[in-house]
Amino acid sequence: MASEAPLPPTAVLGLGHLGAKVAERLVNEKFPVAVWNRSTEKAKYLGEMGAKVAQIPAEALSQSEIIILMLVDAAAIRQTLLSDESQKHLNKKTIVQMGTISAGESRELEATVTKLGARWVEAPVQGSKAEALAGTLQVMIGAETEPEPESAIGRVLAALGSVEYFGKVGAASTVKLAINHLLIAETAAFSASLGLVRANGVDVSRFMDTLRGSALYAKQFDKKLQKMMDRIHSNPNSTTRLFLKDLDLFVADAEAANLKADGAKSLHGVIQAAIDKGFGDTDYSAIYEGVNP
Repeated sequence: MASEAPLPPTAVLGLGHLGAKVAERLVNEKFPVAVWNRSTEKAKYLGEMGAKVAQIPAEALSQSEIIILMLVDAAAIRQTLLSDESQKHLNKKTIVQMGTISAGESRELEATVTKLGARWVEAPVQGSKAEALAGTLQVMIGAETEPEPESAIGRVLAALGSVEYFGKVGAASTVKLAINHLLIAETAAFSASLGLVRANGVDVSRFMDTLRGSALYAKQFDKKLQKMMDRIHSNPNSTTRLFLKDLDLFVADAEAANLKADGAKSLHGVIQAAIDKGFGDTDYSAIYEGVNP
């Protein structure tokens, strides 16, 4: 019987709240992992776990077959992946874009890296740090063809969670923005409802008991309830600032599709108000602060 192929060398570029946990998961699953982050301090613990810590993106690219991007936006992707030095190492590599960008940005980047000999796969995820560490992320795929489970990229994706193929590049980015819009709107609505209950002296526990028994309940409410009650939004899964970026991407794509996005646009001011109060880099439960002065 032929032995199983070695696990593919994999780079993770961008070690934010989720990127670091994706890299940690792959190290724990015995993948050869190289990591890069603008702040090398964030990479230190991964180096102690066995990952190779690159000083520049090109160093990680040169060592890897699969390149996972966990960068903040399309501009950061271009700066990191398309520098003169990085471009030298893209031929025959598979680029797996796991951040949140628009469908148009994803298609534009696909065209660029394809000319450089690389394969572009968009793979935004649903889930956060705990799911990344457990390998239970929902991975949404947009690519020219569906990744084969036994391929190098298929093995990397399987280590991170369940995989759903949505179609060509742009499809998964669209689904991700649609989901994030729901999450943003849901968080803002719960913030306002909770604020009204508290402002009128109603027992929050009884309000929550009623809500939990209704069809309107979402697990997200309980996940963020205590942070909102305490007005302490530490240990972010994703930040308020990133949610504003995602909301603006959703609005732009919705309007480009001739949808009326007035409801989504109205949330911009609420989130911006929270950021203006100093909650930009905290957990997005701080949307509560934009609703409740």
